[in-house]
Amino acid sequence: MKKFPYLVAIAMIENEKGIRSMPLGGKSIKIDLSNTNKVWIDAKLISLDLLVRVLQKSESGLIKSSAGDESLLLIEIEMSVMQDILPKIKAEWINSGDKISFIKSLKLNCFRIWKVVYQRYEGLKFIEIS
Repeated sequence: MKKFPYLVAIAMIENEKGIRSMPLGGKSIKIDLSNTNKVWIDAKLISLDLLVRVLQKSESGLIKSSAGDESLLLIEIEMSVMQDILPKIKAEWINSGDKISFIKSLKLNCFRIWKVVYQRYEGLKFIEIS
């Protein structure tokens, strides 16, 4: 059984000088992810919250996504891993910009990973990365 799972939204962005940053936002989840209605409402709210913060960050200068259609991710992660390991994985990506290595590290430490994409006429979609 998963102990203290969290849903965390991750944005991989960089400014006009090529300096990378990775804002995060998340929420603990107390229900089974198979209860899709409640979980996906939470997932959309977490993603929206993060996107508003990224938009506000753009007021201080130009920013762009750094990882193509995988620049916005949602992960299901245990609280202790989020606190102990995620900061190290984040720092490695900020220093290297290596998206493949970053996602590989997430796969080793997260229960599940989705990329968050917008599809016209359908809205936000969460596509699991296997």
